[in-house]
Amino acid sequence: MINKFKKLIFTKVNIESYKHLLILKKFINSVSFLKYIILIFLVFFSIYLLVPKFFYTSKRIDLVKNLLIDKYNINLNEYSTLNYTIFPSPKLTVKNYSIKSNLLFLSGKGENLNIYLKINNLINFKKLKTTKISLDNSKIFIESKNLQSAISYVVNLKDKINIRNSNITILDNNISIIDVSNFYFNNKNIDNLKFEGLVFNKKTKIKFLRKKEFNKLVLSIPSIDSKTKVILKKNSTFKNFQGYLKSNILSNKITLEFNKEDKIEISNSFLSNKILNSAIKGIVQIKPFFNFDLIFNIRNITSSKSFLKSYLTNALEFVKTNKNLNGKLKIIYGDTKYQSKFIDNGVANINLENGELNIENLLLNFNNGKVSLSGIFTEINEYQMFEFNTKINFFDKQKLAKSLGIKKNQKKEKLEIKVSGEINLLSNKINFKKIFLNEREIKSTKIYKKYFEKVLIKDGLVGIFNTKNIKNFAQIIFQ
Repeated sequence: MINKFKKLIFTKVNIESYKHLLILKKFINSVSFLKYIILIFLVFFSIYLLVPKFFYTSKRIDLVKNLLIDKYNINLNEYSTLNYTIFPSPKLTVKNYSIKSNLLFLSGKGENLNIYLKINNLINFKKLKTTKISLDNSKIFIESKNLQSAISYVVNLKDKINIRNSNITILDNNISIIDVSNFYFNNKNIDNLKFEGLVFNKKTKIKFLRKKEFNKLVLSIPSIDSKTKVILKKNSTFKNFQGYLKSNILSNKITLEFNKEDKIEISNSFLSNKILNSAIKGIVQIKPFFNFDLIFNIRNITSSKSFLKSYLTNALEFVKTNKNLNGKLKIIYGDTKYQSKFIDNGVANINLENGELNIENLLLNFNNGKVSLSGIFTEINEYQMFEFNTKINFFDKQKLAKSLGIKKNQKKEKLEIKVSGEINLLSNKINFKKIFLNEREIKSTKIYKKYFEKVLIKDGLVGIFNTKNIKNFAQIIFQ
């Protein structure tokens, strides 16, 4: 009985073991089959990837040309070779190319134009389908008059494009006016476009963001701690736009509202820094020529010396290097917060034209008189000159002497001084043409020239606005 039971048990075990062996065998066979399937897939996929290698040669360049025209409005004019590579992703590379766009009025050339192919469409030899194109180490030239069209094209382009390690040159009648090196751009996210490059050797970043209710442009130059944000209303176009700007440049804070139809109208605008607080309004015209007509209403100046030294020096240098800058400035001052005890109020009308800064009329009122000045900053034989006419009226000569610390007795009478001449801003030398004291012409001006150069303008033109310099000069002349 026991032996029968054992036999039955062993038989049961053998049956179960056999079943497991069958299952294991089936599994092994399935794995082997799967290996073959994977191997076959890899073989065919490799063939699929390799076949275009034999097809995409220079003879098929028409496919590339058609793609660039249809999707990017770009004509491929010249090239050396067309190559197909698999890694890191399948792509065609056009070597040593030159391109041109009649629609965008731009041209370019470079080392590599890469066309990244869609993986599921590699052997469609009638029409290329791509994921993106990439222009590497390229040089692109755009005429300034066509810049608007080029920007509009890039902002609205739906097909993907990368530009890397390239140069963008803005031309004015084939003359370079702005050069952007190490340029980078991609439109992977069309609602967050990014541009980077070196402008005047300073790293510059631009972002263009599309929001539901508005568009936002952000410009930053980290090396000079500059960041500008521009908010544009959603219905804005290049012809008509509206919005506001907020900027921080070298510790200068600027906010302004703008509205552009035929001209750009600026309102509710302010400029502030450690020296100056001013409101700004006026008009800027871009076409047919850049021009402006602006009013600066100065509300507060903490230091007249710092203000003149900073803004006059920078303004002269800016005008000198931007000779196509034309426009009018009106500067008004009348705020009681001004910390100087000398000037009560003033106004200046300034014209900029073809690299020359013309002070049509500057009028300053102070507690014992007034000053009027007209003059022009110009360049003669590479020397920057200031030609001027000025008239100074003092209501009380005796009061003037007292305020300047002059001990010599003076009569209580009016004093009028008229001076015309020119100052060499490079050498800080002056040439007096005429000097009148109460309508009496001073024939010998040597003493005035000597101490004017030695005391007033020894450190530059801004010295004539230094109260200490004025006192020292007056004490020498009147005693």
